[in-house]
Amino acid sequence: MTLRTATLILMACVLPTMAGCPAGRVDRRVTLHYTDSQRMFLVPVSRVITTSTKVDAALEETLATLTEPPSRDLRPALASGSHVTVHAVKGPHVELDVTLPDHGGGSGDEQFMASALVRTAATVVPLEDVRLRLLTPAGKPVTGTHLDLDRAFSPTDPTFENLYEGGEDTGIAVMVYYPLRSDSLLTPVRIPLASTAGTEPVRETFVRWHDGPPEDLQAFLTGARATGTRLSWAGLHDGEATVVWQNAPEATPSAIALRSLVLTLTEYSRVQRVRLVSPSGPIQARIGPFDLGNSLERPDEVNTWPERAS
Repeated sequence: MTLRTATLILMACVLPTMAGCPAGRVDRRVTLHYTDSQRMFLVPVSRVITTSTKVDAALEETLATLTEPPSRDLRPALASGSHVTVHAVKGPHVELDVTLPDHGGGSGDEQFMASALVRTAATVVPLEDVRLRLLTPAGKPVTGTHLDLDRAFSPTDPTFENLYEGGEDTGIAVMVYYPLRSDSLLTPVRIPLASTAGTEPVRETFVRWHDGPPEDLQAFLTGARATGTRLSWAGLHDGEATVVWQNAPEATPSAIALRSLVLTLTEYSRVQRVRLVSPSGPIQARIGPFDLGNSLERPDEVNTWPERAS
């Protein structure tokens, strides 16, 4: 064997795209989706996982983790024993075969599963839509009980699965991030606003955050604001929402409270940042990762994988 031949063989085996060689591995930051313990809302959790460099294998490896939530306070959106296979990847269009051990779930289970699969897949590779096919363990296609499987699902579909259906049905709803009562993970919940909130929706969103979750959700969700911390709305100007920390520094908001506040207010495209000030002016303090001397920007992730689950 000549040196040139040996070099060519080595190069072929190094490149993961070459036929007959094992695919390479790469670290990817993905956002996985599980449900809360009451199976009412989807909870996003981001982490870095090592997957294949091949798109179809990376999708399958990532989606397989949806059967293993990181916390006892979360439930899998994909039932244990399920298996997801990538049927096709056609540019930004993906087709998934989902083999279910038992297809006896209700509408909520199917909707959670579909949304979790689609939203998680979209964080692995850029995609526009996903088509799902449900299969029995024997490989026989089955129809969705409450899902229209003839259509494609988009990761930008309205988050119907996180809509709180209590209160007045005005057609106006905002996303508020509440912590799980028994954990530090934030849960995005779409809360209806009163019809009178149309003139100042950002302020009304702050009020919903400040007051905590609706009473019938308080068994598993809690308010982010500590009881002794007094915060008040001071307005929105040039893309910056200002909140006054009235009793600074006696009662200090937690890092999770600031995180949920910033996530909630920056759901609006016209709110790019949040400023926390005291009644006497700017604050020079640090709470967790937040430097209150500067405007608070939206975090890249809602939740990160708990260290204890690693």
